[in-house]
Amino acid sequence: PQPNYTLFARGRIELERATVDVPLFEGQQPNRSFISEIKARFPDRSARIVVMCSDGRNRAIQALHLLDAEGYHNIVGMKGGFNMWDAIFDGRGKRRDVTMPPRQDSMKWQDWEEVMMNNSAPAAAAAPPPPPAYTAAPSGAAPSAVVTSCPPLAYASARELEWDQIPPSGPRKVVDWGEPTQQSKNSYADSVIKSGAWTCTSGGFPGSGPARDTTEWFYVIEGEGALTDVDGEVHVWLPGDWVVLPKGWIGQWDIMKPIRKVWCVHTHDDVPGWNPNPVRALVVSPRAFDEMAPLGVRSDADSGSPHCFNLDSYDIGPTSIGAWSCTPGGWQSKPRETREVFYVVEGKATLTDVNGTVQRVSAGDLVTLPKGWHGRWDIQETIKKVYVITSNENE
Repeated sequence: PQPNYTLFARGRIELERATVDVPLFEGQQPNRSFISEIKARFPDRSARIVVMCSDGRNRAIQALHLLDAEGYHNIVGMKGGFNMWDAIFDGRGKRRDVTMPPRQDSMKWQDWEEVMMNNSAPAAAAAPPPPPAYTAAPSGAAPSAVVTSCPPLAYASARELEWDQIPPSGPRKVVDWGEPTQQSKNSYADSVIKSGAWTCTSGGFPGSGPARDTTEWFYVIEGEGALTDVDGEVHVWLPGDWVVLPKGWIGQWDIMKPIRKVWCVHTHDDVPGWNPNPVRALVVSPRAFDEMAPLGVRSDADSGSPHCFNLDSYDIGPTSIGAWSCTPGGWQSKPRETREVFYVVEGKATLTDVNGTVQRVSAGDLVTLPKGWHGRWDIQETIKKVYVITSNENE
């Protein structure tokens, strides 16, 4: 059945039915009374409501998140939004005498979770093949000589990244709505990168400074919200997404459900020839794991048959960000010429540096491999990770 009421996140459609115009944003600023207006108009949390915006994606999805958080459970979104409506119907709801492409020639009421799924990146390739039988690393896998110049990796376990393990760092000083309060924890820091974990409760606030002077990558462990570029383009993020805020980004944070994330901040020079206007945030769905390209079996493997897969989601100047997977097996690595921060999404592995220091990693762990680290990788269960690799030339 169609909903009883139509709620507009932005814009207006004139219909002879119960309609309510409650803007989610006033210009570029959030409507701070949005929820109170909704509660006043719809005191019954079981009211059937459809939410619309221009394209059925950004503003409508944000509004649906807020309604869901307030306990409204009969909420739906309209596929295609105002743009599709205007193409198919006139201002009174009468169908226009036009022929639309088959995929667009329908208006559909969608459960808001279905809206989210339909606006995510589609799966484009088969998942990696089943891992081959694993053979333990040979006894000669350990290095024959001890090298003392290998810097240690930095490691934060999944437990150390939980809410109660991250120290409070106080409320945001500049706030547009809500009362966002933060927690922050550093895992690693040098002159080029920093990594760690961060949490923040619901609220809205501008990004740091007039424009970012670093590039940030983060992986969303928990939470829901959006980043809005300076020209108003909105990027919704959800658990499992990884996000890039390039150097020069200006915009707005809106956290609908408290976020817990791991992050890496990269300090680097401006990239010659790269000057987009505006600089846009990038959100990558976990479905990207299905789009990874096979790299074949590692040529340096000395145990098992490790098949690797990779996806580059951002590669600008000295910053490379993506997803990587590998089936069980082992190999010896050379001294790193780059730094890497990665978050383990699935699997188990053991990293052993040339000094014999062993670190076991598994799902939920955050690892930083500094420049110069080298040792051994042994993967026990197919591993999936999201990563950022930095390669500063002027150090």
